[in-house]
Amino acid sequence: LSLLALITHDFFFTDIDTIVQFALLEFKHGEPQRGQTMFESILTNYPKRSDLWSVYLDMMIKQGDSEPVRLAMWKRLGAQL
Repeated sequence: LSLLALITHDFFFTDIDTIVQFALLEFKHGEPQRGQTMFESILTNYPKRSDLWSVYLDMMIKQGDSEPVRLAMWKRLGAQL
């Protein structure tokens, strides 16, 4: 419930950090797909935050499947242009 309040509220940097921590916990101890969705939601709003892209790509690499990592890297390259 509190996470939904952060997601629907306008993002501030502290809110983003909190949501990133939730997403990391989902990747590590919950449903990785939910963590991925949370990261993609944040990165849609802040595509030039390279620190978030790094964390997201690291988590994707740890999942072991190379195709989603490749697609995420292409998205990152598109966000830089």
